[in-house]
Amino acid sequence: LDPSTGRVREPFPRVAGAGVILLSADGRRIVYKRMAADSSGSELVVAEAGRTDGPVVAAPADAEGAPLSNWVRPRFSPRGDRVLYGRQASLVTGQASPRAGALWVVGSDGSGARRIGAVPLIWSAVWDPSARFIAYTGSDRGRAVLRVVDVATGVEHDVALPNPGADMARVTDWSPDGRLIGFVSGEARWEYWVVQGLLEDAR
Repeated sequence: LDPSTGRVREPFPRVAGAGVILLSADGRRIVYKRMAADSSGSELVVAEAGRTDGPVVAAPADAEGAPLSNWVRPRFSPRGDRVLYGRQASLVTGQASPRAGALWVVGSDGSGARRIGAVPLIWSAVWDPSARFIAYTGSDRGRAVLRVVDVATGVEHDVALPNPGADMARVTDWSPDGRLIGFVSGEARWEYWVVQGLLEDAR
């Protein structure tokens, strides 16, 4: 949809059975979920504009058997060259592994997949505008957590939440100037966190 003219067009052929379709910032790629050919679970595919298919960038399960998360939406990096996504292993009440929920980054061509963050239950994730950092949220022993991870090094920083006992916290966006992270808590109220000091230290 062109917001200035109201004109609607279809730059991508229609894909049967696709879900959770997201567009890159430059409009040249989409990432979507589909059922794997062997019906073993959902996989992630990246397609270029005008094409009906592309490389599978995330298989239905990782080496430990963890499937794609149903909560973390896959997102392109600002340049569209990488995709972040989540995996969530099955949880047993009171016995959740610290690595049951995991944040992953992979190239848009399917190369270089690696896990860069882990928490028992993962909820959401967003890129910072420079693609140097990712903010993600989850739950650890019943407490909501918000973390910022350096994509290159994997070093993480916890950001204090006003109510860490909330049942969940979902990060929604990172402001274009890199100073603010927006998230919504379980109480359905918005809070914005200034992360300028963290970014300055990282430089």
